Amino acid sequence: MKYRLNYQIQFMDCDEQGKLKLSALIKLMMHISNLQLSQIGLGTKDFLTKNLGWVVTQYQFDFKRWPRGSEQVVLTTEAKGFNRFFCYRDFGVETSAGEELITVHSQWVILDLAQRKMVTPTADLLSPLVQEANVRGKRIKRLRPLAEYDKKGSYLVRYDDLDTNHHVDNANYFVWMTDPLGRDFLNQYEPASLLIQFDQEVQYGQMVDSLLTVSEQSSQHEIMSAGQKNALALIKWRKVDKETNF
Repeated sequence: MKYRLNYQIQFMDCDEQGKLKLSALIKLMMHISNLQLSQIGLGTKDFLTKNLGWVVTQYQFDFKRWPRGSEQVVLTTEAKGFNRFFCYRDFGVETSAGEELITVHSQWVILDLAQRKMVTPTADLLSPLVQEANVRGKRIKRLRPLAEYDKKGSYLVRYDDLDTNHHVDNANYFVWMTDPLGRDFLNQYEPASLLIQFDQEVQYGQMVDSLLTVSEQSSQHEIMSAGQKNALALIKWRKVDKETNF
């Protein structure tokens, strides 16, 4: 069943053009999913009592229009099933009239926080959420790293970057990936679609290298730390409609 939450976009959620930040969108998605899960005993606090955590492995975003500051929207989320490896969840942002602005498909694993190993989803564990095992969720395309990249930025992983699962909040990856594009680019273009996969955890105190290549109106990204590939992303961009901004 789809879970809905009315929300007014706050100015603290927005970039200098008054549009919802990508990193803020990720935090809102985590907020609404945890609200739903907490109501049925599967939220972050509930899982922590079992030494478990929800960890996303892939997102696929489609952006029809970016919400703006003070706009009233409806945030949505819905569990789409699970198999013996993954759990699937959709997210959305709609206008109050029901127009779809953003749609997101995602794939998750359940992690044993002590051993840092995947736990097999079971009907017993997830019965309050979905009743059927082996439901086929939407498969998300896997990305491959490029042989070389054109740009690079480096960032230190700070204490404030960590979440309650004791790993880096996923919103930080989007900041690391887009920041090297520069202010001029980010004020002229906005994401139209985005694929991202998370392969290895970034650890507290590490230096992160954000590698990227821009070609026409797309960019390919890789996050690396300690010589390991942590995440890959492909972003397709479109020109910002200046009339919709402040």
